Amino acid sequence: MLVPNSIIKGNVHFPTHISGFLKHLHVDFGQFIVLRGYEHLPYGYINDLDIFIPIERVSEFFFSISKYNGTYCDLQIVVSRLGLIKCTLILDKDIILLDILYGFFYVGLSYQDTKLLVFNSSIHKSGLFHIPSLSCEIRISLLKEILHNSRVREDKASYFLMMLPSCRRNIPVKYFNSCNIDSIENAISKGNYFFYYMSILIRIKLFIHNFKTEPFNTIKNIYLFFYIKYISKNKFHENIFLK
Repeated sequence: MLVPNSIIKGNVHFPTHISGFLKHLHVDFGQFIVLRGYEHLPYGYINDLDIFIPIERVSEFFFSISKYNGTYCDLQIVVSRLGLIKCTLILDKDIILLDILYGFFYVGLSYQDTKLLVFNSSIHKSGLFHIPSLSCEIRISLLKEILHNSRVREDKASYFLMMLPSCRRNIPVKYFNSCNIDSIENAISKGNYFFYYMSILIRIKLFIHNFKTEPFNTIKNIYLFFYIKYISKNKFHENIFLK
């Protein structure tokens, strides 16, 4: 869903070769989801590029990037977390901040069903990539803000207030209910952007939900979170996806 540019605050970048790069990925790789900041694509993007790729296709995605020959192209992993590979993509003289996501985790606890994200996505007007449903986009953004930072960024508040009426029915999940959403909406409409108590409650609910649904994978993911962040770091993803 496209929204007025004035609502989405951030720096808009127009790299010379971004359109050709996206066309290459569309033809050579296939479906991928640009999670946000896509309003100016395929010619420009807001702040950085966040792309979701199913984990089983991440190696293929890196290989597809390596085959791009439209201009000088180089990709470097700069930060690694479970579910997230932060990269710098160089296209000729332009440096693009590229986040490749294959999952959405808080300390190893999954807070977004990636199959649902893919199923509910739709093709962008350019025809080159997919974008998330509005409900998935808002759920991911809100949970990322609340879980990781215990607050909603002020520069995103007006966007949330404008979009919530259109998608609030489809946002709730077991650990993030309609009461939470109402409370967030009421608070930010009054200029209150901090949610310390709610953040703790949602973390507890998320922990319980993950252990009830997938206990083994939850233990594994919590271990991987700490292992990647503090021990293996970028080598983890380089050894798995760049061989």
